[in-house]
Amino acid sequence: HYRFDSSYRFVTAAVSTLDDPSSISLQIMGGRSKIISPIFKDIDHLVNITRVNEPDFYKFEEEMSQCNGLLPLIHPWDEVVGENYFPSSKAKKLSGFISQAIGLKLPLLVHEDIYEVYKKHWTAKVWTYSSRSRIDVMSFIGSFKEMVLEIRRSAGNN
Repeated sequence: HYRFDSSYRFVTAAVSTLDDPSSISLQIMGGRSKIISPIFKDIDHLVNITRVNEPDFYKFEEEMSQCNGLLPLIHPWDEVVGENYFPSSKAKKLSGFISQAIGLKLPLLVHEDIYEVYKKHWTAKVWTYSSRSRIDVMSFIGSFKEMVLEIRRSAGNN
């Protein structure tokens, strides 16, 4: 599970610091959800985790639009996936979650380098973290907690 090791560590660490983790739900979206969802087994008793692997584009968008916030989990140090999305990349791909977040006006938490690339295009609140390695989780945890608290407040669930 090398590819998803840092994402697992980041989410697990962040969820375990919440006062009431049972009040949030995580939806693992997309084709990789079959691979990713078992990795989160250590926290599935703390939060409601749902795997969404919807092949129909419109139904997938409908599921995505129900989210209160997005947590893309793409990091600049991830050689397998991350290097395609960050400023140092020659490809500079626009990934699906970015266009969905912009089009659906969904709040999201992204690495500060991704924020900078697309800062003129965001249509909703964006929280950032500045972690620089797979073990540097503290910035992510702080931003994740801030995001969850703000989303709860805006939904009236202090």
